[in-house]
Amino acid sequence: MLDALTFKAEILEPILTEFREQPHSLHKGFCAIWSLDSYASHCAFQCRDMQKLTQSQRGKIEERFKDRLQDDLHDDAWKFRLIRQASNATKHAVRRNKDEDVPSSKGVASEPIDRWLWYWSGASHWGNQVVIDVSWTFDQESQSWFDGKRREVKPGPFFKWVPLLDIIDPCAEHIERGLESETVGREG
Repeated sequence: MLDALTFKAEILEPILTEFREQPHSLHKGFCAIWSLDSYASHCAFQCRDMQKLTQSQRGKIEERFKDRLQDDLHDDAWKFRLIRQASNATKHAVRRNKDEDVPSSKGVASEPIDRWLWYWSGASHWGNQVVIDVSWTFDQESQSWFDGKRREVKPGPFFKWVPLLDIIDPCAEHIERGLESETVGREG
């Protein structure tokens, strides 16, 4: 297994750099989503002796780490949850559960974000770019988005889609914060 730092340097960063250069490219967007999700997997095992773990233990460690990241109270937790959901939707084509944030691979698309859409969304990039459509519900009373599991998403997006370019860096940083909290007490 590659360690998390090697994965970041050799896989994640080159893919994210290519995507930043071509934010309209759907195939580079899919690769960015998959590499972020995979980076979280590598971070989950960073401080573990893989030889001593059963297959069942490995699956639980990865799932718990990713669950902690997406359920964290940090403002970037929803961004990781969205990346994780988009990764699963694009790998499996259609999700089984109706309460998924991204129910199918069709939810990741290259769209023109310009004029008033660009202005009101606060997107960092003007023009065609990969966005993730979400199946969230906006509650007028609380002025908040709620995800498929009825969890409040704060601060959420302005529209029912999120520019991928705007969440990749906060997502990577959030994964690293999760790794830092995971390693406290394990060193030495």
